[in-house]
Amino acid sequence: MSRADAEITPQEVATYLRLHPDFLQNHEELLTTLELPHPPQGGAVSLVERQIEVLRDGRKSAHQRLTQLSLVAESNEQLLQQLHQLILKVMESRSLSEAISILKQGLVNEF
Repeated sequence: MSRADAEITPQEVATYLRLHPDFLQNHEELLTTLELPHPPQGGAVSLVERQIEVLRDGRKSAHQRLTQLSLVAESNEQLLQQLHQLILKVMESRSLSEAISILKQGLVNEF
């Protein structure tokens, strides 16, 4: 059986399209026959509409991750400030036992 007779796998098609992103520009006649099912309604949408939907979903997901990272950064900043204040108090201590006492008290009360 020759390669021309063999069935092309979906993975091979996907790989080819990744390697040739201008394929549909060079074969515009295929755009009129392509149908992408729209997940919620089950109807067909254009390739551009589907790309926009995917981009919007990606943007929403990225925005959510950015919001989470921002919250973590704020929490880290607060912890850094608390740690900074504790270190300053420990540095002001006059003896090792006072430093240990300040450190224990600070860790219990602040952290």
